[in-house]
Amino acid sequence: MNFEIFDINSYLKHIARIYGHKVNVSTIGETIEGRPIQAVKISHGGVGNPIIVLDGGIHAREWIAPATVLYVLQQLVENPENFPMFRKVDWILIPMLNPDGYVYSMTKDRMWRKNRARPRKSEVNQCYGVDLNRNFGVFRGRRHISK
Repeated sequence: MNFEIFDINSYLKHIARIYGHKVNVSTIGETIEGRPIQAVKISHGGVGNPIIVLDGGIHAREWIAPATVLYVLQQLVENPENFPMFRKVDWILIPMLNPDGYVYSMTKDRMWRKNRARPRKSEVNQCYGVDLNRNFGVFRGRRHISK
C-alpha cells in the first residue's frame, strides 16, 4: 500500500501520542518545498545503547520503502513479542527521507528518483533534483562514523 505524506505524518503523531513513553517523534529537517522530515526514536532509556537507523523513501519512486519502515515501526511498538528488540538497542526510523520527490513521483512523474532541489541560476539547462543516495561528501565515512 502506498501512503500519502499526510497519512504518514498523521500515523507518526498517533504513534507518539499512544506510545510516548518509549517513542519520540521529531522533525530533523525541512525540504526545499517546506515539508518536514520526521524521525522516530524508539528507546527504553538505556544509556550508551547501540543504535539501529532505518530510513525509507530516499529515492522518490521506490514507494515500498516508506511502507516497510512504517511496518517495522508498527511491529516494534505494537507487538509485545518485539519489545525486547528495543530494551538494549535504540532505533531511529525515518520513514520518508525525500517527501518532495515522493509527492512528485505520485502526482507528476512516476519514475522520478531525486529530490526537488532547484538548479543554481548559473547552471543553464540543468536538471532539477539531487540523488540523495549518491551525493555525499568525498570524505564521508572515513573517520569513526561507526564502530
